[in-house]
Amino acid sequence: MGPHKIMSPLPDRGYNAELVPESLHGPAAHTRPAIQNPPPDIPEKDGGEGRETTFPCPFCNPSPEYIVLSNDLCYARWDINPVSRGHLLIMPFRHVSDFFDTTAEERYAIMNLAASSRIVIQDRFHPSGYNFGVNSGKAAGQVIEHVHFHLIPRYYGDARTKPNGMRNVIPKVPLRQHKLREYLSTAENG
Repeated sequence: MGPHKIMSPLPDRGYNAELVPESLHGPAAHTRPAIQNPPPDIPEKDGGEGRETTFPCPFCNPSPEYIVLSNDLCYARWDINPVSRGHLLIMPFRHVSDFFDTTAEERYAIMNLAASSRIVIQDRFHPSGYNFGVNSGKAAGQVIEHVHFHLIPRYYGDARTKPNGMRNVIPKVPLRQHKLREYLSTAENG
């Protein structure tokens, strides 16, 4: 897997490539690999009237100016609806809907690029922590059917309630400890 490449920034975000450690600059800093197997247009319902319309996947064939970092298999871009300052999306170039359908190489590339993306975010925005995750399937909140990870910088005081990270994603359902222990022992014993 080649080195990470610093790509052109979003013009309105003022990304400064000088903030990225020299070790992340590759010799082909403004190129990216050709995308293999571009997906067909994705059919969608139009306004609930039942007419089919198509639109291209917004994450396939990205314009170079939207790519913040990349490696051979995936790229990072700023989220257009950020949860916090510095919110990045990391995704494979190949169109694949679900994280569990990615190849081992793509998973490695995503995790490797996440580590490099953290350096960019840390140097530019100085967050206090991070949330990193993927929505897999509509029930989990996935809207765009091209797998993408969210690398969300967190800042002290940015949460309305006591920070509990991922535990606040699903509303709490009362589950007593003994019920949980019972379930786990049943699962272990087959």
